[in-house]
Amino acid sequence: MGEVSTNLQVNFQSFAADTPFELVVEDTGQEGNKPVQVEFDLFNFKFTVVHAWGLATSKGATTRIESEILEKMLVPGEKRIKVYCSNADALSVRIIVDNGEKVVEYSEYQWESSTTSSLGSHCCGSVKPDQYRLERKEIKRTAKVNTAYPLGRRYDPVVEALTWSGEVTKRLRYFHDSPQVEIMQKTVFRDRNGVVLPDPVYDPQRGTFSTRGEAIGALVVRYSPGYSLYRIMYDTGKEVASPELWGEMKLAWVFGDIKKAEPPPVRLIALSNKAAVTASFARSFFPEGFPRIEFSKNTDEDLWKDEWTETQGTRESTTERIDFTEDDPDPFVEIESFSKVELQDENGRRWIMRLLNSNPSSS
Repeated sequence: MGEVSTNLQVNFQSFAADTPFELVVEDTGQEGNKPVQVEFDLFNFKFTVVHAWGLATSKGATTRIESEILEKMLVPGEKRIKVYCSNADALSVRIIVDNGEKVVEYSEYQWESSTTSSLGSHCCGSVKPDQYRLERKEIKRTAKVNTAYPLGRRYDPVVEALTWSGEVTKRLRYFHDSPQVEIMQKTVFRDRNGVVLPDPVYDPQRGTFSTRGEAIGALVVRYSPGYSLYRIMYDTGKEVASPELWGEMKLAWVFGDIKKAEPPPVRLIALSNKAAVTASFARSFFPEGFPRIEFSKNTDEDLWKDEWTETQGTRESTTERIDFTEDDPDPFVEIESFSKVELQDENGRRWIMRLLNSNPSSS
């Protein structure tokens, strides 16, 4: 009898390694998202003129604003994100935000009341009531930004549609922690010849629905998989933006909408012992730009509307040029400062507005 020799290789791989590891940053259904709050001066006349009346024109390809705009962050931004993974993998998950965390100091304010005088008796028997005053108290806080804080495991319902177009098996998108599956809608399943097939069979060990053969049909199911919830703290993005982009962000903020400069998103990397995924979300600001000054519209059509238009040829103004750097005369902003303008509404009413101390250099 001859001798037979062979090599046998067996590859053991756990199902957990085959399940999805996904980072979800949008439409998470979570409360607590907050924009980055930046400091601004509402009464800065120069920027009020620039934004409210559209009287500034920027020139030069390298135009930039050298000031405190966007430089001081009052409160860091927050975002709730989800990491869909198994409970076992959740212990090894690590999230990296942008180019690393840092510690920042910011201020929060609250109003507190204090007693300035107490009840007391008078010689004639009358009493003096308590008197209070409100004080705005500044609270200094420190926080780590560009970092992720774990908020534990959650189990929220997910509605998912599974469609067969000649396949045999379909797997749930998030099959973690063995969720119970409820079939909400179901079509008749047929093969490629139109013959009716038995309904798909669910395998609770693998989170799959399988048909007897290649099928055409659909299921809508609801289940509650496990995921890890994180709170992302982020800053203004200055360190990840190029100097040119940062200058564009400042200029866009002055003119009312920082999003026109395309601020850098908050980029994330989620790592576990078995996988790595990336994602990003938009960096939001409050305010998004210098506050607008607008006339309000009266909703009662029977009353005169408070909508005014400038009468051509009535404006009296001067133009001031502001250079951003002494060495390069190319980048500059021209600001038109007006001292008088005449307005008129649809009913012919005239309004003459004179602006005191209209010279920007004197503000």
